[in-house]
Amino acid sequence: MAINWDNLEEEMGSKYKPYAEDGKYTVKCVDVEVKETSTGSVVEKFIFAEDANVQFPTADHWISKKNPNFRAYHQKNLLVVLGASEANARLAVEKAEAKDDFDYAVKAYETAFKALLKKEPTIEIEVYTQVNNGKEYARAEFTDRKVAMPHDDAKKPSGSVSVADDGEEVDLSDIPF
Repeated sequence: MAINWDNLEEEMGSKYKPYAEDGKYTVKCVDVEVKETSTGSVVEKFIFAEDANVQFPTADHWISKKNPNFRAYHQKNLLVVLGASEANARLAVEKAEAKDDFDYAVKAYETAFKALLKKEPTIEIEVYTQVNNGKEYARAEFTDRKVAMPHDDAKKPSGSVSVADDGEEVDLSDIPF
């Protein structure tokens, strides 16, 4: 049997590009998907344009339900990092939070980001690998420190450090804990 490898690759091969290797990339942010998880939490999945050879994982940011002050602050910073002016970002957040209703705020943030991302702003992201239950997953995060969320593989100091290595002994035996 003669095998036409070009047709076979087209028919059976993956329709998806591999994820970019770990590192920093300058990309266009083209969309956001807002999803509610099974736990009731809401995540914004920022989507980046693919290049000729690779795709990029989403940068996921959670919309805080329990802490409206952090939610407002973080959403304002995300809007600014993605190209909104400080004044417009603040106005969008004020409108989103005006009704003191979480569901309304989520919808308002989704609307604001979708409008902003029509401009396809260019942004720097970091792609990194995260290990979860023994499996490697590609992840992405904005590099701007105003919005960058820490990830598990951040370098942690090795060994233990004692803050009182060379200090004098402290006796707390007289305090009734």
